[in-house]
Amino acid sequence: MDIPENVSAETGWPSEELLLELGAKYLLNDHTRVVEIAGRKYCEGILEATINEINDDLFEELGEERLNKTKKPPLH
Repeated sequence: MDIPENVSAETGWPSEELLLELGAKYLLNDHTRVVEIAGRKYCEGILEATINEINDDLFEELGEERLNKTKKPPLH
């Protein structure tokens, strides 16, 4: 989204303060942050969360604990 000129923002992932200043409503604040601003949803970190879940599944198959502390996927 375009950030108004009167709002100070650094390059990179937005801080919580910046998101709140832009009117963000948090929908999820876990391994991934999902916010809604002006009716649009923004999500970050989804790739990292997916990789962590895959790694935890592999750790578990090897008899280890879920080192990234992700939740087990639902059984089908």
